[in-house]
Amino acid sequence: MATIESEFVGENNQWTEPESTVGVFPYNNVTQTESGHSLQFDDTPEKERIRLQHRVGTFIDMHPNGDEVHKVFGDGYEITIKNKNVLIKGVCNIIVDSDCNMKVGGDYNLVVDGDFNLTTKGNYTVGVKKDIKISSDEDIKLSSSNPTGSVLLDGGGSGGELIFNSNIRVDGDLTAFNLFAQDLTGLSGRVDAAGGVSAGLLGFTTSGGVSVGMPVGATVPGTVLASVNVTAPTAAFALAEIGKASCGIMDAVLMVDIITSAIYNSHIHTSPKGPTSPPLMRFIGV
Repeated sequence: MATIESEFVGENNQWTEPESTVGVFPYNNVTQTESGHSLQFDDTPEKERIRLQHRVGTFIDMHPNGDEVHKVFGDGYEITIKNKNVLIKGVCNIIVDSDCNMKVGGDYNLVVDGDFNLTTKGNYTVGVKKDIKISSDEDIKLSSSNPTGSVLLDGGGSGGELIFNSNIRVDGDLTAFNLFAQDLTGLSGRVDAAGGVSAGLLGFTTSGGVSVGMPVGATVPGTVLASVNVTAPTAAFALAEIGKASCGIMDAVLMVDIITSAIYNSHIHTSPKGPTSPPLMRFIGV
């Protein structure tokens, strides 16, 4: 008989169809019909067996050691009107050379005491009408074995959300069209960066400040708090009030401070002597 090979991971990854024994006269009692059906009761010592065979080849063979082979040369149907219980004490190998379809009218409960290994050489699609819940007592890992592969999490469009109820650590780059921070109550949160904060064109804050290099504390709304130097290659725009910006060295080729430059250029003194000189034009106002 030919060997049936499978790709199962386990102790028995291949099996063969057992060959039937052949009895001898007068121990093998054979009944055969005119069309070719046969029934054998074989009492040959150490080869005792029972075989029921259809004329086209379909048979049930009970071997001397208690094994049973049921082979169907055609389509097979098994219908149970009520409950059915199956107990397999050893390994169960199932091989389907074509498609496999299963429909469960109620709940489908699967309990695995060991590892659950699933391998597919094509796509893997799961469609669920309601919620999906995945939980683990240890780690959960999603990865792509392709060096250029990606893991896509889609929240269902502009109206959906991806909600993380714990800390998020990104070992690579993080790219976002918009980045918002808020606390559990929905109020404004904070964004902390140990390496620095970079804003491109039209990048600005509306209510909070920018905190760079400070281990603790929060900035007053509209201020920049830094324990390191603040540098800019072209210009630095500040809408903060005087005294609300605390930094080491502010160095820019073109310095623009709207409020400070307006106050400084007006050159107003509270002294009774009045202005002592024309505006110094140290700042460029807009």
